[in-house]
Amino acid sequence: MTDPEGKPLAGVYVFTGSDARVGTVTNEEGVFRLSFPGPGDSLTFSLLGFQRLRLPATSPMEVILKPGVIQLAEVNVVLPKAVALVRKAIEAIPIRYEQKPGKSQAFYREIIRDQEADMALSEAVFEVFTFPGKKEKVLLKLVQGRSGRNVKATRLFEDFHPGGGPQEAIGFDIRLNPPTFLQNEFLDRYDYTLDSMTVLDERPVYVVRFDQREGVRKALQKGVMYLDSATAAVVRYEAGFSPRGLPYLRHLSGSDQLIAGLLRIDLVRKRLDVRADYRFREGIWEMTYAAFSFHFQYRQPKKDLDVQAVITSELVITGRSAGPVEPPVVADRWLPQNLAINLPTDYDETFWGALPVISPTTAIREVARELGGAVVGPSLRQDTVWKKLQAPFLQVMEQPSTLVLRPLVKSAWRDDRTGGMLYQNRTGDFGLEALVQVRKARDTTQAPDRGFQAGGLLIRVPDHDDAPDHLFFGLGTGGNQNLKLLIQNTIQGRSAVQPIRTESDNQWLRIERRGNEFRFLTRKEGAGDWTLVRSIRRDNWPETVQAGLAAYADFTGNGPKMYPDLQVKFSRTLLTP
Repeated sequence: MTDPEGKPLAGVYVFTGSDARVGTVTNEEGVFRLSFPGPGDSLTFSLLGFQRLRLPATSPMEVILKPGVIQLAEVNVVLPKAVALVRKAIEAIPIRYEQKPGKSQAFYREIIRDQEADMALSEAVFEVFTFPGKKEKVLLKLVQGRSGRNVKATRLFEDFHPGGGPQEAIGFDIRLNPPTFLQNEFLDRYDYTLDSMTVLDERPVYVVRFDQREGVRKALQKGVMYLDSATAAVVRYEAGFSPRGLPYLRHLSGSDQLIAGLLRIDLVRKRLDVRADYRFREGIWEMTYAAFSFHFQYRQPKKDLDVQAVITSELVITGRSAGPVEPPVVADRWLPQNLAINLPTDYDETFWGALPVISPTTAIREVARELGGAVVGPSLRQDTVWKKLQAPFLQVMEQPSTLVLRPLVKSAWRDDRTGGMLYQNRTGDFGLEALVQVRKARDTTQAPDRGFQAGGLLIRVPDHDDAPDHLFFGLGTGGNQNLKLLIQNTIQGRSAVQPIRTESDNQWLRIERRGNEFRFLTRKEGAGDWTLVRSIRRDNWPETVQAGLAAYADFTGNGPKMYPDLQVKFSRTLLTP
């Protein structure tokens, strides 16, 4: 995506003709990625200052946008005063923007850098639930995510996150949190100037600049907003700390200030740049894109931390849902630690499937290579017989006659908790076996040596998520560095674990079902005979169960070492009727 001179255009909103609620934006290189239903569909391209364009959808596409032209007949000959425009923009917020609860899907990317190197890269697709006027205005549910970070970043954020996050990006929506320059009580503390005019989708747009007034003893903002001439609605705003207000800037407040004080954290905010874009659809304006960068200094003597860092984030609304909106149940609500702490170095974009995302630039791919783990192999084939349970919990790769599982988030097949799994449905008697090897993900020559990290065979009753019923036969750690065979019997969300000490990180495991009896067997590589380890009866289990492969990693706390570092290889897996 370029202008007529060949310059890449970033931030172009691209949406499908078949469903205008589905879209994404171009990255800084002018590249976008978007799945469309098929032949006959179209794509529409929209960017402030340029002509809107609609083209038949093809792959690949090379698109040139031309600058927009304002027709004088469409605007008033006498331009209004800037402050009058801003008043109208404030009046338009409850009228021109949806005030009902909403549900949408969004892609979010966050990069954290200090003065030395990249520290962290996180990406996720969320379901976003918004409730204007409510105390909890934004709730998120993770669809899929991944992250990579170095040890310094883990040490930095295990106690306190100084800013950023997808909630903050969604919160830049003016219908949820109008900034001070769009609040009546602050109008007399700002200077507004009508700068010029531009165009968005053939609609004339006023360009209004603002800054806090001289002598105002408060930290306010400086920037520019773009107001639709017909509705006075804000179609974009860009803002940051005003230099005039920096002496009055409060670096921390509320619970953040309390936590930082207890942990003896000193945080100084240096700079903030925010942007939010909107588009007109079906009679209302809706936010499509938000981005911000936050520069700060962070000191924590106890951890020997003294960093000058910047968080850069961007979020695009990729889809919207119609109809009534109910908040997600508490168990499904996103917490920051739910993002996958494992970013493959090959940055495989098949990770997202058909989900709309912002294409990574060359620079972002480099960050991923710096922070990612070892490349293991290609993803699971599309025509595989295996199904995924809780796919965001696992990275799954396929090698000849081998499946590789890496847990991406802290999870556990224990008590009422569940993790990721590959499975097939089986009815009646069957046998499941595999040669199981457990190693560290970041050093595949070493066995795992901390926490509860294990992989193995899992048999579970479907649709018992509230009170899980499953049997697990695996290999891994059980709270210390010693490897164990683990036999786990979970009934109605309560687990009993039988650990058996072993010296090997590579063992054949087998579970057989014979009626209501489940037999656990093992043998050494090269040996012909199986050895029965244990037998368990489950008289109340249904005929059809899920049988498959699982891996999990669980720890106490969120310290630098309390993240998954496990790779489980399942070789020559056999599931027989």
